[in-house]
Amino acid sequence: KRRPTEEQHMNAIVTTMCLLALGLASVSAEQLDVSALTEATGGVLLHLDCDDGELTEALAQDGRFVVLALDTKQSDVSATRERLMEAGLYGAASADLWDGQTLPVVDGVINAVIADDADYVPRSEVDRALRPGGALITRDGDGWSAQTKPEPETVYEWTHFLRDATNNRVTD
Repeated sequence: KRRPTEEQHMNAIVTTMCLLALGLASVSAEQLDVSALTEATGGVLLHLDCDDGELTEALAQDGRFVVLALDTKQSDVSATRERLMEAGLYGAASADLWDGQTLPVVDGVINAVIADDADYVPRSEVDRALRPGGALITRDGDGWSAQTKPEPETVYEWTHFLRDATNNRVTD
């Protein structure tokens, strides 16, 4: 069995971050269509409790999202990495260990957090990781449901390069 080396793992993380930085990184997997549940058409997905990596692989197949799979068990992380390597997707998707409480991402960068059961993760931690308009997607019986993080009232869309037709770059 081929297992990713530490160097390959680090290369995958670097590749993932580069794709994110370039904006080259949405997904519509058979089991889960993220774009139908959220407004996200690209960006970063956080898949919690990746198990054997089947859903992680499906999420990465489309190529519109960068997928970071997290699990508390090393065996599941290893199985997911192996699956992604075999599918040629390691880089567009990666897997890592986490403590089950604190998401290892900066504030407001995740488009969607996907979990079969997210009850054990503090909602404040999920909200910290999600960007405004991002969604927590959880299994709902045989399907999936999404809870969207609201946009702050102080945020609005700029209709012109310098905010509005007055060309004033200062917001209210």
